[in-house]
Amino acid sequence: MSYSLNQQTAQWRIVDGEAVIVNVESSYYYGLNRTGTMVWQLIADGVGELDDIAAGLAKEYGIDIDRARDDARVVIQHLVAEELVTET
Repeated sequence: MSYSLNQQTAQWRIVDGEAVIVNVESSYYYGLNRTGTMVWQLIADGVGELDDIAAGLAKEYGIDIDRARDDARVVIQHLVAEELVTET
């Protein structure tokens, strides 16, 4: 499964290293921590496969790939639930 930003719903900026996202349909505002921001930025850059996102996290934070995959999966599940990211 691959993931991409929902361009119709999400407007965003990186502020002081953290993603600030607005769902333009619901007007809800989201702030992501640094890990969530990295997941968001990777997806925005076209890195949509879970394993590739996890590899980026593992490299950046020096963590085990399985932990990185679990962390990425949790972030992505929340983003999908809020309709900010779509599954393709």
